[in-house]
Amino acid sequence: HPIVWLVADGNYARSIRTADPSLANGFGVDLRLEIQFFTWLSLGTYYNFTVFPATGRLVLTGPLGLLGRVFPTGLGKKGDFNPYVMVGGGLNSLVAQNNPQYPDNFHAFGGVGAQYRFGDHWGLDMGVAFNFYVPGASLQTVSGRIGLDYSFNP
Repeated sequence: HPIVWLVADGNYARSIRTADPSLANGFGVDLRLEIQFFTWLSLGTYYNFTVFPATGRLVLTGPLGLLGRVFPTGLGKKGDFNPYVMVGGGLNSLVAQNNPQYPDNFHAFGGVGAQYRFGDHWGLDMGVAFNFYVPGASLQTVSGRIGLDYSFNP
């Protein structure tokens, strides 16, 4: 049977390239819904909402897209530490909220993380990722996240 994952992480994003130097630090939330058909692969969708307090305004990012997560060592049981690699991409849903217009329309990311299983359903999720907004590459960040995941078999 496939496993369904619901993941909610808090995140901190540090800008490494931006058109506006005041966009240094961002804070937000990552939400993911994934289906895992194999012990080593899950596919799903994500939404990330991050606020960058810039000089005199707030800049918002809200990418919505598809992702894949690979568990090189497979998925373990309670008490196991499960490393993974995750990549994804989608659209920035909040471009119109920002003036000037950045970050840009499209979002891509890649990163590594780990999951620690508390029990049969609950776990701790943590990781780091590189985020890239195009066209124009107006914002690039390195982000860290930590939060909880819940899994079940439908």
